[in-house]
Amino acid sequence: MLLLVDDNLEQLELRQRILEGEGFAVATAGTAGQAIEHCGGCHAVVMDLRLPALQDGLGLIRDLHTRLPQTPIVVLAGLPEELKGRPESALVHRVLRKGTRTGVLLELLRSLVK
Repeated sequence: MLLLVDDNLEQLELRQRILEGEGFAVATAGTAGQAIEHCGGCHAVVMDLRLPALQDGLGLIRDLHTRLPQTPIVVLAGLPEELKGRPESALVHRVLRKGTRTGVLLELLRSLVK
């Protein structure tokens, strides 16, 4: 199962439909708190960095890594450089700029969820 986390519900629903259409089982969360509630059993996390603030996303990265240290975290960020130089950057598998082609995300997730 993939866990999608984004406070933009339109983006969350769109990504969910795309990923489910590609055969992935998907759980969604609109807040960091919901993400923690739904993270059990997930094989990978795809999350927005700002939920709605940068600190919310950074905190979620730390919490997820503590709870699920082997689970890859993929961050979608409008400004990926916001994660550079922060300790949380070492806890994520990959950072993709928002707007990255869907095929790139799908290929990455297929490699992570075998």
